[in-house]
Amino acid sequence: MTRHTLSAGTIHVGDWLEADLTPGYTLAIVDGPYGMGKAAWDRVSIDGLADWYAPHIARVSALLAPSASVYLWNTAEGWARIDPVMRAAGWEFRRLIVWDKGNAAGLLFADNAGMWGEAAEYCGVYTRAGPFFTTNGEPSNIWRLAHGSWT
Repeated sequence: MTRHTLSAGTIHVGDWLEADLTPGYTLAIVDGPYGMGKAAWDRVSIDGLADWYAPHIARVSALLAPSASVYLWNTAEGWARIDPVMRAAGWEFRRLIVWDKGNAAGLLFADNAGMWGEAAEYCGVYTRAGPFFTTNGEPSNIWRLAHGSWT
């Protein structure tokens, strides 16, 4: 686990399933597997994403303050499969952010075209109550599950 202490709060990067953390975080950035099989950390099938994310969402839900936000990154299909798990955990969908990675037309002719078909990533923004970030407009404690930070 990596910890970054800033003047506005603390950022933790790692697997919260195994971390000894005190509840009260205001933001979680969840960027786990995408079900694409492109890297060693992404060996969950697209059909298994909801089941893989369920314990992570339950844990982060327990760690976040009542007015916290979750930014859930994935592919379009991955986000669509995880969204019901977020809603079942009491999170309200607020908006979808699309990160356009640029023109990937050249990939259509590459040898690995089937492996690199995504030209965008999607971020579902969720809250349980209150504003998107914090009640005073400043970050407090942030938890980030990033690629490869889980075992």
